Amino acid sequence: MPDFGSAASTQRAPEASFTARVGVARLATPGYAPPEMLSNDIPNLAARRSSSAVDVYAAASVLFELACGELPFDISGEKQDDSPYRVKVDEQPRPFVSTHQASADLSSLMRREPDVAVVAGKVAIDLGLGPNAPALRDALMLVDEQLADVLAPCLHPDQRKRPSSEAMRDGLSAFCNAYGQNVARALRGEPLIPCNGSASWLDAASPFALRRIVRTVGKALAFGVLLVVAVETGLLVDGAAARISLGSGAWEGRLNGLAVAAALLIPALCAYVVRKGERGTRAAFLRGTFALLIAETLLFVLVSLIDFEAGGQARGIVSR
Repeated sequence: MPDFGSAASTQRAPEASFTARVGVARLATPGYAPPEMLSNDIPNLAARRSSSAVDVYAAASVLFELACGELPFDISGEKQDDSPYRVKVDEQPRPFVSTHQASADLSSLMRREPDVAVVAGKVAIDLGLGPNAPALRDALMLVDEQLADVLAPCLHPDQRKRPSSEAMRDGLSAFCNAYGQNVARALRGEPLIPCNGSASWLDAASPFALRRIVRTVGKALAFGVLLVVAVETGLLVDGAAARISLGSGAWEGRLNGLAVAAALLIPALCAYVVRKGERGTRAAFLRGTFALLIAETLLFVLVSLIDFEAGGQARGIVSR
C-alpha cells in the first residue's frame, strides 16, 4: 500500500521484492506509486520524491481502486515483465469503470452503500423505477464520471502537471458534498452540480485555477461597470424636472439620483435572487437570465414614459 510519506517498514524487505531489486531509497508499492518513485534515472530525484505530488498520485490510485475494484495500471498481469516506470509513463490509465457500472446486481451493491441507496431510492420511487432499473444505473455512472474527472489529472506521469493536494482535496470535498444531490439530479435529467472545489484560488497547479480566475475577474469587472453606470446616471439626472404619464394619471416632480441609481441595479439583483443560491447549473442560468430580461423590460418601459422638461440641466444630460 502507499505510505503517504509517513510509514516505515519494521523489518527487512525480502530480497526478491521490487524495492530490493531496483534500489528505491524510499519504500513504495509499485501499483500505487508515481513514476518518480519507480526509477533512479530522473533529474532532481530527491526534490521530486519529497513533493506532495507523490501523495496526490498515491491517493488517486487508492481512490481509483476503491471505486473500480482495480488499480489504474496493470503491472502485475500481462505487464508483469515490463518496467512499472515505463508502464506508468508510456501508457494511459485503464478506463474508469465504477462498480455501479460493472456490478450485475445493482440492488445488492446498494445495500453496501446505504447513504446512496436512500437518496437514489427516494427519487427512484417517485419515478417508478425498480432497484435494478437501467436509468438508475445510468444516473450513478454519470455522477461517478465526476470522480473520474477529479482523479484523472492526479494520475499524470509528470508531477508538475498534477493538481496540488489542496486542489485535490477541494475537488473531492465538492464531489462528496454534492453526490446525493447529483444522483437525484441525474435521475430527473437535470444538470449536475459541478465539483470545482473552492480553495487554492491562485494555485497554478490546479486545473481549475484559470477557470476560477476568469470567472472572478469577469464578475468583478461586470459589477464595476454596472455600478459606475448606475452612479453616473443617478448623478446626471439628480434634481432633473420630469413628468411620467401613464394612461389618465401623471406624476410631475424632480428625480432623485439615488433612487434612479438603485432602480438601475434592480435587474441584476433580481437575477441574483432567483438563482436560489445555485451556481454553475443550467437551471440557475436560465432562471437568472429570464429574471434579468423581465426586469430590464419593465425598467425600459418605465424610462420610456419619462419626459424631461426642457432646461439647462436636461440639455446637459443630452450632451453627456
